Amino acid sequence: MRINLPYDVATGKRSATEARAFYADAVMKSMKGEKPPYMQSLQFACPRARRMPASLRLSKPYRRSHIQHKESR
Repeated sequence: MRINLPYDVATGKRSATEARAFYADAVMKSMKGEKPPYMQSLQFACPRARRMPASLRLSKPYRRSHIQHKESR
């Protein structure tokens, strides 16, 4: 819900006032044991993240040892 409502406001689906009222209603339903869909999952399509090519990634041991080495100086 923390992502769904701001997304709705940002895209113009709801006004800030409507979002506050919707939030209050959803919290009341949740307190009664109901599980509103807005609290269970994203309500909009989210693009898949692309991974950085392996040739451009730093290995974890390098990053950690490099950082520790710099701090010890």
